[in-house]
Amino acid sequence: MIWNSKSLIQQLGTEILWITRVSATLNECKRLIDSDLDMVECFDSRYKCFSTTSNYGDIPQKWVVYQSEPMQARMEKTFEKRLEKEDRRAEEDLAKLRRREFAFEADAIKEAELWPVGNFWSVYSGIDVEGDGIGNVTRRFEGGEDQFPLMDRCENYSCIGG
Repeated sequence: MIWNSKSLIQQLGTEILWITRVSATLNECKRLIDSDLDMVECFDSRYKCFSTTSNYGDIPQKWVVYQSEPMQARMEKTFEKRLEKEDRRAEEDLAKLRRREFAFEADAIKEAELWPVGNFWSVYSGIDVEGDGIGNVTRRFEGGEDQFPLMDRCENYSCIGG
């Protein structure tokens, strides 16, 4: 038999049980992490977990996602700080834009269009903390990410004066 990585993994998969960390860069793992998981409390109440099966590399596998309450609290605090910083920066930019005078409406519209706004995603499950119609959780997709996902369809937004 010729041994390559796939055949070796298949052979080992039938004879050896092992635990390994799955890279969050794998598309299947990304989809799992981005989905709304029904986490179950573990024996140690600081942790929750979710279990599922995968057939990655043509090998049946059991995948387990763990969530640490202390880590979640740290991540939420960091997220809140980032939101506050981005909010201050956006307010400063908006104040600068409001102070500018434009000779033509077209110039003002062109300048306003430079503000980052993302796309509407029917499968986006993020939240809109500020209620401004732009999600606060980056929407990851194959080949990139949308840092400013819209919470509603584009036709439900309109341009307003500042």
